[in-house]
Amino acid sequence: MKKIITLLALSFCLNGKAQGEYVIEINRTDGSYINTGSHIAGISLIACNLRAYNENEAIYIFLAQDSLNAWKNRLYSIDVSNDSIINNPVCSKFLGELEYSNSLNKLYGVLLDSTINVKYLVTIDPVLGVPTTTIGSPIPYNSTNSGKSTFNQVSNQYIFLNINSNNLYTIDVATGNVISNPSIVFAAGFEITSLCYNDSTNSLFGVFSNGTTSYLASINQSTGAYTQVSTSINLPNNGSSAIDLINQQYLYLYPNTIVTFDILTGNVIYNNNMTSNSTWSLKYDNIRHKLYSLRWGPPPCGDCAGIEQYANNKEQVNIYPNPNNGSFVIEPIPSLTLPQGKGTLMQVYDVNGKLVLTQTINGKTTIDASSLNEGVYNISLQSNEGVVNKRLVIVSN
Repeated sequence: MKKIITLLALSFCLNGKAQGEYVIEINRTDGSYINTGSHIAGISLIACNLRAYNENEAIYIFLAQDSLNAWKNRLYSIDVSNDSIINNPVCSKFLGELEYSNSLNKLYGVLLDSTINVKYLVTIDPVLGVPTTTIGSPIPYNSTNSGKSTFNQVSNQYIFLNINSNNLYTIDVATGNVISNPSIVFAAGFEITSLCYNDSTNSLFGVFSNGTTSYLASINQSTGAYTQVSTSINLPNNGSSAIDLINQQYLYLYPNTIVTFDILTGNVIYNNNMTSNSTWSLKYDNIRHKLYSLRWGPPPCGDCAGIEQYANNKEQVNIYPNPNNGSFVIEPIPSLTLPQGKGTLMQVYDVNGKLVLTQTINGKTTIDASSLNEGVYNISLQSNEGVVNKRLVIVSN
């Protein structure tokens, strides 16, 4: 089964002024949105499942790579009520699957130890960006890709899908006990692309997808059995989701589409394209009844010297096929300003900001990346004319 964890590859311009993120509020009924505040510069990579939301204080929390600081991971805490960055510490550990307990006022996630291929459920200090308490026993894991997670706010249970084994773990955060971990048996080609716990009905839901066809399903945490509750619709996988508890609506966001399912009937209430195709990481505030996400974009004009040149360059580089199985083509179109005859440095970074592949190219070039594991990477193309960043997805055969 192909497992693709989608990240957003963001970019920076020639003079060092960075493109980055906005926190946005989305109108699900028509797909429109507004920026909640100012531009957050320097962000290079965002993962759709590396975010959490503190509903008590209206704080949106997410992990991102900082292109202005040696591609280090930072844990951002944004107060959406006044548009202030509360914290953004550098994270020296690889953290994933962030979830926030509103009753305990604690941030949870998984800590990956790649030296022994296990991960741990931990509490995380959002001020320091470090794990503070290890909860329970280690769980076998052999991929740096982030899984799917959600949180039962009623019983304070951390729920996540281990994408290597397809085991659905439910862990009591107070004791660390694994309540259940059944294996989910998927139909051919399908996978879970998002998970959300419905605290009003004490039930788990997820979107199942094979990359084109998707549907909403209820999931039995004890057995791993699932039941399709919505009609099948044409949606790509690797989105993020949230639940509106009052209206009992399941909200699913892919970069240019926001879909609203009626949980009780399975009907698709809204299915709207968005004017931006770079929106990720959905969270719903059930206290203030607002839908938030992240949107990539350049800083406001007046602080965007050099941005237009960079944006044009980005559009003039094609990478195909993408996703691929480790072999792909980089092809500049004829109007590309990066000088093909003088050589362009291609560098490939993994989700931790580690350089995993480098090569000098001239013009159209086939790249052999068969040594890389499946996952999402950032490609940086550099010449004396500038820098172009693109996203690369490698999947298994």
